[in-house]
Amino acid sequence: MKSCRQDKASSEQDGTLAPPVFIRKLRRAAVATGCDVRLRVTVGGYPRPALHWYRNDDPLPSDAQDYGGLCELRIKSAEKSDAGVYTCKIINEYGTKQTECQLEVKGEKKSKNRGLRMIYLM
Repeated sequence: MKSCRQDKASSEQDGTLAPPVFIRKLRRAAVATGCDVRLRVTVGGYPRPALHWYRNDDPLPSDAQDYGGLCELRIKSAEKSDAGVYTCKIINEYGTKQTECQLEVKGEKKSKNRGLRMIYLM
């Protein structure tokens, strides 16, 4: 599940045009099978950058692009197949930036109920 909380970056508050920037980048993660995972970024830039998530260079589905500065990708009940390189890319008319991390999922399969989806919190 992908989740983004609305926090206004300073360039958006004062109307200053700015290229996209990662204030907080992705960090490597290792979890046991069946655990929930949160991969977090904090972004800035104005106009607000479009945000895209990828796993092993494959785009992950998203249902909206209206977010603030803090965003996270949530994976419920991680499985070994969720392991890989996760990338977050942000784009506006002044540039493109990306950050990536490795996710390791260790152990035996424990859960059948899992999901990956985007939720935006206000």
